[in-house]
Amino acid sequence: MKDPDSRLAKILAAYYGFVQVLHLIAIGRATVVLETTGEMTFPAPPPAGGWSEQAGYFFVGVGAIDALNVIIALVFVYGYLRRARWRDWLGAITLTVAAYSALLFAFATIPTGAWAHRPVEYAVIVAAFAPVLVLMVAFGYWLVTGRLDE
Repeated sequence: MKDPDSRLAKILAAYYGFVQVLHLIAIGRATVVLETTGEMTFPAPPPAGGWSEQAGYFFVGVGAIDALNVIIALVFVYGYLRRARWRDWLGAITLTVAAYSALLFAFATIPTGAWAHRPVEYAVIVAAFAPVLVLMVAFGYWLVTGRLDE
């Protein structure tokens, strides 16, 4: 995908905003569940033995950063679709935060056996995130080749 203003690129950017809104809803729901029951749940489904207290603090911290990134992501999507001059640097920030968060999430959940214990829930997360990964790769290409400035 060479053209950052193609229909597919715009769909991927809009999808990124949609996924981020869903992510914020999931974080909000998880926060309510944590406050009322003390249990960590989707979007971080626990392994068979549940999450440790330390893991809980980790997920709360990552969730707070992710919630802030949702705001940045939505501003980016707006700017992207409007061809704003700042879409390149803001996109680099929000997509980097999203990539970093996804990697942290994977490194924190895979070794615990959570994915093996709850394969459907984690498959849904991966499937929902896959188009965002495509956007990340394309966006990096557009930045390196200067196509966002055209």
